[in-house]
Amino acid sequence: MISILPPLYKDEIIFNYFGRYHNICGNNSSIHTSEELFGIKLLNKSIYHPRRLDYFCSNFHSDQDIDSDYIIENHTIFPFFRPFLSDEKKSTCIKWLKEKSTGALKTMMGANAESILNKNIIKICSECFEEDLEENGEAYIHRIHQIPGYLYCIKHELFLDEINVEEIDEKLIRNFFDINDLKYTNIKKEKIKKIDSRLLNIMYDIKRIVNNELPELDQLNLDVIKKKYELRIIKNNYTNKGKIKRRDLSNDLHKYYSSDVLSQLESNFDPSYGENWIFKLVRRNNCVCHVIRHLLLINFLFGNLDNFLSFKVEN
Repeated sequence: MISILPPLYKDEIIFNYFGRYHNICGNNSSIHTSEELFGIKLLNKSIYHPRRLDYFCSNFHSDQDIDSDYIIENHTIFPFFRPFLSDEKKSTCIKWLKEKSTGALKTMMGANAESILNKNIIKICSECFEEDLEENGEAYIHRIHQIPGYLYCIKHELFLDEINVEEIDEKLIRNFFDINDLKYTNIKKEKIKKIDSRLLNIMYDIKRIVNNELPELDQLNLDVIKKKYELRIIKNNYTNKGKIKRRDLSNDLHKYYSSDVLSQLESNFDPSYGENWIFKLVRRNNCVCHVIRHLLLINFLFGNLDNFLSFKVEN
């Protein structure tokens, strides 16, 4: 057990915590830090997808009430993806986060599905950054800002600044690091004068999912979701003789959002082309699609996430 561990900040992504510990403990190499935190010398230092969390949490005293389930729920991005996975994949992802290699975790949970919103970047709100410095004496990487598709800080109505991880100093990137180690310059302070209401709804959906504000999500799995899509598509008259009217559905969803909104979420498509991501979502199979595209379809078909959750599926 490690004698000194810093406190976790609210909404701190766990990778940033590892970096803070590395700086506090004074280790010259991340190898030594990795041995202390995870019991192994070499660790793939993924910003978004940690591993060996059971071992890591064994370093906390029992009275701190911190275990791997707590870390996954409050300090990783997994809760964003969980409702849209099959029960089997949920269990596998949690097992991998707690115990073994995360080599295939991103694929399993859909984080790199369809190769969208998969940039190797850190996103920062400049106002949150300054508030953290004032309150804590140091800034930290907020989990909510790192969710794929989360483009704005709702609290401060600011565009998130992006730091390309691959452009960070090579010596730094080989080690654990936290946001205070980065050369954070050219901070954007552009207030949102007008944001499309439908895009803003997606931002609020992301926030509510990640912060576990929708207990109904615990009842969801991919089979239930697909069944809801199927029934709603029928109810909204997007079928003819049992087949989906692809062009009508594609055209209407495209008009609902506009090319600009869809492009910002890397989900634009040509509505005249019969095959696009919509139909991958609605097919009754176990393929993993990106959560952002689920949210786009949900808001279009049901009006909002609450209507989707309350929509009943008969057994």
